[in-house]
Amino acid sequence: VQTKMISASSHASAGVVPVNFTAGADIAGLDLDVTFPPSQFSVASASCTSNTACVGAFTNCSVSPAGTANFILAAGTACSSGQLGTISLTIANGATPGVKPLTLTVNGLSDSQGTDLAPNTVTANSGQVTVLGPTYSSNPQPGAFDVGSVVQNATDITRNLQISNPGAVGTTLTGTC
Repeated sequence: VQTKMISASSHASAGVVPVNFTAGADIAGLDLDVTFPPSQFSVASASCTSNTACVGAFTNCSVSPAGTANFILAAGTACSSGQLGTISLTIANGATPGVKPLTLTVNGLSDSQGTDLAPNTVTANSGQVTVLGPTYSSNPQPGAFDVGSVVQNATDITRNLQISNPGAVGTTLTGTC
């Protein structure tokens, strides 16, 4: 599982994380889980359509609301190095910026003769997703005020506002957010 950096956005795809396989043994069948924190990602899907490692294999890729993407691939011949599939993640409303783990667990393996192999036959390299907070830009003009622009869509944004209006008495400020 690769490491990915994605920006916080509301109701938008945050990123696609590839699940890759590096050949080195006679592995023709795999049952893998990638777990992620469901409180940080509101929508996730697993796809085997980009499978280049186990070409012609039976594939079943699914995701549970509990935060697990499962990849099952069964080929008649040994898998080569390549991509097994992808996980599409969307940042949940209320997700916090920071590094979020993607934990890879090997549930089962088999060789090209159909013999079950111990899950520790391969090395499982977990990954991570870094959720970046929204960014702001502000270019105040003389005689006007600017509360800043939200570069990435987000919810629950707080921005400090300073108003300089020297000499004006009794001025009323009305704003809409």
